[in-house]
Amino acid sequence: MAANGFFWDIPVKMLFGPGCVKDIRKPEIKSLFPGSKAFLVTSAGNSLKSAGVIKDVVHSFETAETEVEIYDCITRNPDISQVKDGIEKLRESGADFVVGLGGGSVMDAAACIAGLAEEKEDDLWTFFFAGEKKPAKREGKGLPVIKIPTTAGGGNESLKTAYIVNEELGIKGEFTGDHPFVAVVDPELHVTVPHDVTAFGAFEALIQSLEGYISKKRTAPAQMMHIATLGNIAQFLVAAIEDGADMDAREKLAFASSMSGLARQLGSTTGLQAVANAVTGSFRDVPHGAVLAICCTEYFKFFLDRNCCDEIFSEMAMSIGRAPLEPAEFLAGLEDLKEAAGLDELRLGDYDITVEDIPGLAKKACAGRGEFFRNDPLPMSEDDVKKLLESCL
Repeated sequence: MAANGFFWDIPVKMLFGPGCVKDIRKPEIKSLFPGSKAFLVTSAGNSLKSAGVIKDVVHSFETAETEVEIYDCITRNPDISQVKDGIEKLRESGADFVVGLGGGSVMDAAACIAGLAEEKEDDLWTFFFAGEKKPAKREGKGLPVIKIPTTAGGGNESLKTAYIVNEELGIKGEFTGDHPFVAVVDPELHVTVPHDVTAFGAFEALIQSLEGYISKKRTAPAQMMHIATLGNIAQFLVAAIEDGADMDAREKLAFASSMSGLARQLGSTTGLQAVANAVTGSFRDVPHGAVLAICCTEYFKFFLDRNCCDEIFSEMAMSIGRAPLEPAEFLAGLEDLKEAAGLDELRLGDYDITVEDIPGLAKKACAGRGEFFRNDPLPMSEDDVKKLLESCL
Protein backbone atom coordinates (compact mmCIF):
# COMPACT_ATOMS: atom_id res chain seq x y z
CA MET A 1 0.00 0.00 0.00
CA ALA A 2 1.73 3.16 -1.18
CA ALA A 3 1.86 6.34 0.88
CA ASN A 4 -0.03 9.40 -0.34
CA GLY A 5 1.11 12.97 -0.86
CA PHE A 6 0.49 15.44 1.93
CA PHE A 7 0.06 19.10 2.82
CA TRP A 8 1.77 19.94 6.12
CA ASP A 9 -0.01 22.83 7.87
CA ILE A 10 -0.17 22.34 11.65
CA PRO A 11 0.39 25.81 13.12
CA VAL A 12 0.67 24.80 16.77
CA LYS A 13 3.45 25.96 19.08
CA MET A 14 4.10 23.08 21.46
CA LEU A 15 5.83 23.08 24.83
CA PHE A 16 6.87 19.57 25.81
CA GLY A 17 8.66 18.09 28.80
CA PRO A 18 8.43 17.49 32.54
CA GLY A 19 7.71 20.73 34.37
CA CYS A 20 7.12 22.74 31.20
CA VAL A 21 3.80 24.11 32.47
CA LYS A 22 5.95 26.52 34.48
CA ASP A 23 7.32 27.89 31.20
CA ILE A 24 3.98 29.61 30.64
CA ARG A 25 5.36 32.45 32.74
CA LYS A 26 8.38 32.97 30.46
CA PRO A 27 8.28 36.18 28.41
CA GLU A 28 8.54 34.39 25.06
CA ILE A 29 5.39 32.36 25.91
CA LYS A 30 3.49 35.13 27.67
CA SER A 31 4.04 37.34 24.61
CA LEU A 32 1.85 34.91 22.64
CA PHE A 33 -1.18 35.53 24.88
CA PRO A 34 -3.84 37.63 23.11
CA GLY A 35 -4.79 39.40 26.31
CA SER A 36 -4.50 39.35 30.08
CA LYS A 37 -7.42 37.15 31.15
CA ALA A 38 -7.88 33.41 30.56
CA PHE A 39 -11.07 31.35 30.82
CA LEU A 40 -9.89 27.96 32.10
CA VAL A 41 -12.14 25.05 31.13
CA THR A 42 -11.65 21.87 33.17
CA SER A 43 -13.50 18.81 34.43
CA ALA A 44 -16.36 18.66 36.89
CA GLY A 45 -14.54 16.00 38.90
CA ASN A 46 -12.31 16.52 41.91
CA SER A 47 -9.17 14.65 40.83
CA LEU A 48 -7.31 17.59 39.28
CA LYS A 49 -8.19 19.83 42.22
CA SER A 50 -7.10 17.33 44.85
CA ALA A 51 -3.85 16.63 43.00
CA GLY A 52 -3.05 20.34 42.94
CA VAL A 53 -2.93 20.43 39.13
CA ILE A 54 -5.42 23.28 38.71
CA LYS A 55 -3.72 25.29 41.43
CA ASP A 56 -0.30 24.86 39.81
CA VAL A 57 -1.52 25.81 36.35
CA VAL A 58 -3.41 28.84 37.62
CA HIS A 59 -0.29 29.92 39.53
CA SER A 60 1.77 29.73 36.32
CA PHE A 61 -0.68 32.00 34.52
CA GLU A 62 -0.95 34.41 37.43
CA THR A 63 2.84 34.61 37.61
CA ALA A 64 2.65 35.63 33.96
CA GLU A 65 0.33 38.47 35.05
CA THR A 66 -2.69 36.73 33.54
CA GLU A 67 -5.98 36.58 35.41
CA VAL A 68 -7.77 33.23 35.35
CA GLU A 69 -11.48 32.43 35.67
CA ILE A 70 -12.19 28.72 36.22
CA TYR A 71 -15.08 26.89 34.58
CA ASP A 72 -15.08 23.38 36.09
CA CYS A 73 -18.24 21.85 34.65
CA ILE A 74 -17.17 19.42 31.90
CA THR A 75 -18.09 15.73 32.08
CA ARG A 76 -16.95 12.74 30.02
CA ASN A 77 -18.23 12.92 26.43
CA PRO A 78 -19.70 16.41 26.95
CA ASP A 79 -23.08 17.40 25.60
CA ILE A 80 -23.81 20.44 23.43
CA SER A 81 -25.65 22.01 26.39
CA GLN A 82 -22.33 22.17 28.28
CA VAL A 83 -20.77 24.02 25.37
CA LYS A 84 -23.63 26.51 25.33
CA ASP A 85 -23.37 27.09 29.08
CA GLY A 86 -19.60 27.48 28.80
CA ILE A 87 -19.98 30.12 26.09
CA GLU A 88 -22.38 32.10 28.26
CA LYS A 89 -19.95 32.01 31.19
CA LEU A 90 -17.05 32.91 28.89
CA ARG A 91 -18.87 35.97 27.59
CA GLU A 92 -19.71 37.04 31.15
CA SER A 93 -16.07 36.64 32.19
CA GLY A 94 -14.68 39.03 29.59
CA ALA A 95 -11.74 36.68 29.04
CA ASP A 96 -9.45 37.14 26.06
CA PHE A 97 -8.66 33.48 25.42
CA VAL A 98 -9.59 29.97 26.55
CA VAL A 99 -7.48 27.29 28.24
CA GLY A 100 -8.50 23.62 28.13
CA LEU A 101 -6.99 21.74 31.08
CA GLY A 102 -7.88 18.06 31.23
CA GLY A 103 -8.39 14.99 29.11
CA GLY A 104 -9.82 14.74 25.63
CA SER A 105 -13.39 15.59 26.66
CA VAL A 106 -12.28 18.80 28.36
CA MET A 107 -10.09 19.86 25.45
CA ASP A 108 -12.92 19.14 22.99
CA ALA A 109 -15.30 21.27 25.05
CA ALA A 110 -12.75 24.07 25.39
CA ALA A 111 -12.16 24.13 21.63
CA CYS A 112 -15.90 24.41 20.95
CA ILE A 113 -16.47 27.06 23.63
CA ALA A 114 -13.62 29.13 22.19
CA GLY A 115 -14.46 28.53 18.54
CA LEU A 116 -18.17 29.35 18.87
CA ALA A 117 -17.84 32.20 21.37
CA GLU A 118 -18.73 34.91 18.84
CA GLU A 119 -21.63 33.18 17.12
CA LYS A 120 -25.11 34.69 17.40
CA GLU A 121 -26.91 31.52 16.28
CA ASP A 122 -28.73 30.00 19.27
CA ASP A 123 -28.70 26.46 17.88
CA LEU A 124 -25.01 25.61 18.16
CA TRP A 125 -25.58 22.16 16.67
CA THR A 126 -25.79 23.80 13.25
CA PHE A 127 -21.99 24.20 13.39
CA PHE A 128 -21.37 20.46 13.81
CA PHE A 129 -20.89 17.82 11.14
CA ALA A 130 -23.18 14.89 11.90
CA GLY A 131 -24.29 12.31 9.35
CA GLU A 132 -25.73 13.95 6.26
CA LYS A 133 -25.95 17.33 8.00
CA LYS A 134 -23.18 19.65 6.85
CA PRO A 135 -22.00 22.30 9.33
CA ALA A 136 -22.94 25.95 8.98
CA LYS A 137 -20.12 28.40 8.37
CA ARG A 138 -19.05 30.43 11.38
CA GLU A 139 -19.55 34.18 11.18
CA GLY A 140 -17.03 35.01 13.93
CA LYS A 141 -13.44 33.95 14.41
CA GLY A 142 -13.92 32.75 17.97
CA LEU A 143 -11.29 33.10 20.67
CA PRO A 144 -7.80 31.57 20.72
CA VAL A 145 -7.30 28.44 22.82
CA ILE A 146 -4.42 26.85 24.72
CA LYS A 147 -4.65 23.11 25.39
CA ILE A 148 -2.96 21.48 28.38
CA PRO A 149 -3.58 17.71 28.50
CA THR A 150 -3.59 15.96 31.87
CA THR A 151 -3.64 12.52 30.27
CA ALA A 152 -1.72 10.87 27.43
CA GLY A 153 -4.41 10.00 24.89
CA GLY A 154 -5.20 10.78 21.28
CA GLY A 155 -3.02 13.90 20.99
CA ASN A 156 -6.02 16.22 21.17
CA GLU A 157 -3.76 19.12 22.15
CA SER A 158 -2.76 19.80 18.52
CA LEU A 159 -6.12 19.14 16.83
CA LYS A 160 -8.53 21.69 15.39
CA THR A 161 -11.42 19.20 15.42
CA ALA A 162 -13.55 18.39 18.47
CA TYR A 163 -16.37 15.93 19.18
CA ILE A 164 -19.46 16.79 21.19
CA VAL A 165 -22.59 14.76 22.00
CA ASN A 166 -26.13 15.75 21.13
CA GLU A 167 -27.86 13.82 23.89
CA GLU A 168 -31.30 14.40 22.40
CA LEU A 169 -30.23 12.69 19.17
CA GLY A 170 -27.83 10.25 20.83
CA ILE A 171 -24.99 11.03 18.44
CA LYS A 172 -21.63 12.77 18.35
CA GLY A 173 -20.93 15.62 15.99
CA GLU A 174 -17.62 17.02 14.79
CA PHE A 175 -16.75 20.69 15.12
CA THR A 176 -13.87 22.12 13.10
CA GLY A 177 -12.41 25.31 14.49
CA ASP A 178 -8.88 26.64 14.61
CA HIS A 179 -5.73 24.98 15.85
CA PRO A 180 -4.76 25.85 19.42
CA PHE A 181 -2.15 28.59 19.38
CA VAL A 182 -0.17 26.83 22.11
CA ALA A 183 -0.14 23.24 23.39
CA VAL A 184 1.55 22.51 26.72
CA VAL A 185 2.39 18.83 27.22
CA ASP A 186 3.79 18.35 30.73
CA PRO A 187 4.08 14.69 31.83
CA GLU A 188 4.30 15.82 35.45
CA LEU A 189 0.58 16.60 35.21
CA HIS A 190 -0.10 12.92 34.39
CA VAL A 191 1.43 11.22 37.43
CA THR A 192 -1.80 11.00 39.47
CA VAL A 193 -3.86 9.60 36.58
CA PRO A 194 -5.48 6.26 37.63
CA HIS A 195 -4.39 2.99 36.04
CA ASP A 196 -7.52 2.55 33.94
CA VAL A 197 -7.39 6.10 32.57
CA THR A 198 -3.71 5.61 31.72
CA ALA A 199 -4.57 2.41 29.85
CA PHE A 200 -7.57 3.87 28.01
CA GLY A 201 -5.56 6.93 26.96
CA ALA A 202 -2.66 4.85 25.71
CA PHE A 203 -4.98 2.63 23.70
CA GLU A 204 -6.62 5.68 22.17
CA ALA A 205 -3.22 6.80 20.88
CA LEU A 206 -2.24 3.25 19.93
CA ILE A 207 -5.39 2.45 17.95
CA GLN A 208 -5.46 5.87 16.32
CA SER A 209 -1.96 5.20 14.99
CA LEU A 210 -2.78 1.65 13.92
CA GLU A 211 -5.78 2.98 12.00
CA GLY A 212 -3.61 5.60 10.36
CA TYR A 213 -1.13 2.89 9.40
CA ILE A 214 -3.68 0.85 7.44
CA SER A 215 -5.63 3.84 6.12
CA LYS A 216 -5.92 4.47 2.40
CA LYS A 217 -4.88 8.05 3.18
CA ARG A 218 -1.65 7.15 4.97
CA THR A 219 1.31 9.44 4.36
CA ALA A 220 5.05 9.00 4.87
CA PRO A 221 5.47 11.61 7.66
CA ALA A 222 2.41 10.27 9.45
CA GLN A 223 3.83 6.76 9.22
CA MET A 224 7.05 7.90 10.90
CA MET A 225 4.98 9.32 13.76
CA HIS A 226 2.87 6.15 13.96
CA ILE A 227 6.03 4.07 14.39
CA ALA A 228 7.17 6.36 17.22
CA THR A 229 3.74 6.11 18.86
CA LEU A 230 3.48 2.33 18.62
CA GLY A 231 7.02 1.64 19.83
CA ASN A 232 6.81 3.94 22.84
CA ILE A 233 3.44 2.61 23.97
CA ALA A 234 4.50 -1.02 23.54
CA GLN A 235 7.65 -0.41 25.57
CA PHE A 236 6.45 1.94 28.32
CA LEU A 237 2.72 1.39 28.94
CA VAL A 238 3.16 -1.31 31.57
CA ALA A 239 5.75 0.74 33.46
CA ALA A 240 3.40 3.74 33.57
CA ILE A 241 0.55 1.59 34.84
CA GLU A 242 2.65 -0.12 37.51
CA ASP A 243 4.22 3.12 38.73
CA GLY A 244 2.36 6.29 37.83
CA ALA A 245 5.28 8.37 39.11
CA ASP A 246 7.75 6.76 36.67
CA MET A 247 8.57 10.00 34.86
CA ASP A 248 10.48 8.32 32.04
CA ALA A 249 7.46 6.15 31.23
CA ARG A 250 5.05 9.06 31.57
CA GLU A 251 7.17 11.19 29.27
CA LYS A 252 7.32 8.45 26.64
CA LEU A 253 3.53 7.98 26.71
CA ALA A 254 3.01 11.74 26.47
CA PHE A 255 5.34 11.84 23.47
CA ALA A 256 3.47 8.93 21.86
CA SER A 257 0.18 10.75 22.42
CA SER A 258 1.45 13.96 20.83
CA MET A 259 2.86 12.09 17.84
CA SER A 260 -0.44 10.27 17.37
CA GLY A 261 -2.37 13.55 17.26
CA LEU A 262 0.04 15.14 14.80
CA ALA A 263 0.01 12.04 12.62
CA ARG A 264 -3.78 12.08 12.52
CA GLN A 265 -3.63 15.46 10.81
CA LEU A 266 -1.10 14.26 8.24
CA GLY A 267 -3.05 11.12 7.45
CA SER A 268 -6.39 9.87 8.72
CA THR A 269 -8.18 7.52 11.05
CA THR A 270 -10.55 4.81 9.84
CA GLY A 271 -13.88 3.15 10.56
CA LEU A 272 -13.12 2.11 14.12
CA GLN A 273 -13.30 5.78 15.21
CA ALA A 274 -16.81 5.97 13.76
CA VAL A 275 -17.75 2.90 15.79
CA ALA A 276 -16.35 4.41 18.99
CA ASN A 277 -18.10 7.73 18.33
CA ALA A 278 -21.41 5.93 17.84
CA VAL A 279 -21.05 4.05 21.13
CA THR A 280 -19.88 7.01 23.20
CA GLY A 281 -22.47 9.29 21.64
CA SER A 282 -25.22 6.94 22.83
CA PHE A 283 -23.57 5.84 26.09
CA ARG A 284 -21.78 8.90 27.45
CA ASP A 285 -20.29 7.13 30.47
CA VAL A 286 -18.20 4.86 28.24
CA PRO A 287 -14.59 6.06 27.72
CA HIS A 288 -13.66 6.44 24.05
CA GLY A 289 -10.42 4.53 24.64
CA ALA A 290 -12.35 1.66 26.20
CA VAL A 291 -14.43 1.16 23.06
CA LEU A 292 -11.31 1.20 20.90
CA ALA A 293 -9.61 -1.37 23.16
CA ILE A 294 -12.66 -3.63 23.22
CA CYS A 295 -13.33 -3.55 19.48
CA CYS A 296 -9.85 -3.30 18.00
CA THR A 297 -9.06 -7.02 17.74
CA GLU A 298 -12.22 -7.87 15.83
CA TYR A 299 -11.87 -4.77 13.67
CA PHE A 300 -8.33 -5.53 12.51
CA LYS A 301 -9.13 -9.24 12.20
CA PHE A 302 -11.73 -8.31 9.56
CA PHE A 303 -8.94 -7.13 7.26
CA LEU A 304 -6.42 -9.78 8.26
CA ASP A 305 -8.89 -12.54 7.36
CA ARG A 306 -9.21 -11.02 3.89
CA ASN A 307 -5.44 -10.73 3.33
CA CYS A 308 -5.87 -7.22 1.97
CA CYS A 309 -2.78 -5.62 3.49
CA ASP A 310 -0.57 -8.36 4.93
CA GLU A 311 2.62 -6.36 4.44
CA ILE A 312 1.22 -3.51 6.52
CA PHE A 313 0.20 -5.85 9.34
CA SER A 314 3.70 -7.33 9.34
CA GLU A 315 5.15 -3.83 9.69
CA MET A 316 2.77 -3.04 12.54
CA ALA A 317 3.72 -6.31 14.26
CA MET A 318 7.34 -5.19 14.17
CA SER A 319 6.41 -1.73 15.50
CA ILE A 320 4.86 -3.24 18.62
CA GLY A 321 7.79 -5.59 19.14
CA ARG A 322 6.55 -8.86 17.68
CA ALA A 323 8.55 -11.39 15.72
CA PRO A 324 8.55 -13.23 13.35
CA LEU A 325 7.17 -10.64 11.00
CA GLU A 326 3.98 -12.45 10.09
CA PRO A 327 0.60 -10.71 9.77
CA ALA A 328 -0.97 -12.95 12.42
CA GLU A 329 1.70 -11.87 14.92
CA PHE A 330 0.13 -8.43 14.93
CA LEU A 331 -3.07 -9.67 16.54
CA ALA A 332 -1.09 -11.71 19.05
CA GLY A 333 0.91 -8.63 19.97
CA LEU A 334 -2.22 -6.52 20.26
CA GLU A 335 -3.81 -9.06 22.59
CA ASP A 336 -0.64 -9.15 24.70
CA LEU A 337 -0.77 -5.36 25.08
CA LYS A 338 -4.43 -5.50 26.09
CA GLU A 339 -3.64 -8.15 28.70
CA ALA A 340 -0.68 -6.19 30.05
CA ALA A 341 -2.91 -3.11 30.36
CA GLY A 342 -5.63 -5.10 32.13
CA LEU A 343 -8.10 -4.56 29.29
CA ASP A 344 -8.24 -8.05 27.79
CA GLU A 345 -11.47 -9.10 29.53
CA LEU A 346 -13.33 -5.82 29.06
CA ARG A 347 -16.52 -6.07 26.99
CA LEU A 348 -19.21 -3.69 25.77
CA GLY A 349 -21.66 -5.51 28.00
CA ASP A 350 -19.73 -4.26 31.02
CA TYR A 351 -21.18 -0.83 30.19
CA ASP A 352 -24.78 -2.13 30.02
CA ILE A 353 -24.79 -2.28 26.24
CA THR A 354 -27.07 -5.10 25.09
CA VAL A 355 -27.69 -7.00 21.88
CA GLU A 356 -30.82 -4.89 21.37
CA ASP A 357 -28.63 -1.78 21.15
CA ILE A 358 -26.36 -3.14 18.42
CA PRO A 359 -28.43 -2.46 15.27
CA GLY A 360 -28.90 1.19 16.25
CA LEU A 361 -25.22 1.63 17.07
CA ALA A 362 -24.14 0.08 13.76
CA LYS A 363 -26.52 2.38 11.89
CA LYS A 364 -25.20 5.45 13.73
CA ALA A 365 -21.60 4.45 13.06
CA CYS A 366 -22.15 4.15 9.33
CA ALA A 367 -24.34 7.24 9.06
CA GLY A 368 -22.75 9.52 11.63
CA ARG A 369 -19.15 9.50 10.42
CA GLY A 370 -19.43 7.05 7.58
CA GLU A 371 -16.63 8.76 5.66
CA PHE A 372 -14.16 7.21 8.11
CA PHE A 373 -15.02 3.82 6.64
CA ARG A 374 -13.94 5.03 3.22
CA ASN A 375 -10.40 5.13 4.57
CA ASP A 376 -10.50 1.41 5.41
CA PRO A 377 -8.42 -0.98 3.27
CA LEU A 378 -11.66 -2.75 2.28
CA PRO A 379 -15.31 -1.69 2.57
CA MET A 380 -17.20 -2.57 5.74
CA SER A 381 -20.97 -2.75 5.46
CA GLU A 382 -23.44 -1.84 8.18
CA ASP A 383 -23.99 -5.57 8.67
CA ASP A 384 -20.22 -6.05 9.10
CA VAL A 385 -20.22 -3.36 11.79
CA LYS A 386 -23.19 -4.99 13.48
CA LYS A 387 -21.36 -8.35 13.61
CA LEU A 388 -18.23 -6.63 14.95
CA LEU A 389 -20.17 -5.02 17.80
CA GLU A 390 -22.05 -8.24 18.60
CA SER A 391 -18.75 -10.11 18.92
CA CYS A 392 -17.60 -7.53 21.50
CA LEU A 393 -20.56 -7.82 23.88
